[in-house]
Amino acid sequence: MRAKPLEAHLRDGTYREDRHGHAPVLIGGRPGIAELAEPPDDLDTDAAEHWHRVVPDLIRSGILDRSDLPALMLLCETWSDIRKQRRVLNKQGQFALGSTGQLVGHPAVRMLRDAVAQYNALASAFGLDPLARTRLAVEGLHGLSLASDMADALGTPNLQPVDAVDVIDGVAEDA
Repeated sequence: MRAKPLEAHLRDGTYREDRHGHAPVLIGGRPGIAELAEPPDDLDTDAAEHWHRVVPDLIRSGILDRSDLPALMLLCETWSDIRKQRRVLNKQGQFALGSTGQLVGHPAVRMLRDAVAQYNALASAFGLDPLARTRLAVEGLHGLSLASDMADALGTPNLQPVDAVDVIDGVAEDA
């Protein structure tokens, strides 16, 4: 069973800092899906397609803040750059001729490598890779324990010492 997202606890009034960790600092507030359903006009086709793939999931997960919009646009633009460099390399190959006719690596190889590194860093910041999701989940588990889960489900136990006679109740007689 998947843990309830921190945002849902905040919304439902069940958030507890000791159990759910610190609430994220919101700068611009959480956007709704309708608010970011369409990508900004200045994104090209590849970037806009990536926007449609990742933004709804990021909004539903509660990761996005309105202040993340520039970084989110950069993530999508970087994805577009990766696609462009891949198309160039698919058409022209991995190698090119240098200034004296020698065989050299195509400049798009370096550009692709740089774009992939930038994309990976941005994707990790948004929780779009397995390690980042694990890190986010572990941070969300801060303070969780079996005792707190049971207390939530069953209520806090009222533990008090009892006499052995009370436990047996009627089997033994008081002396």
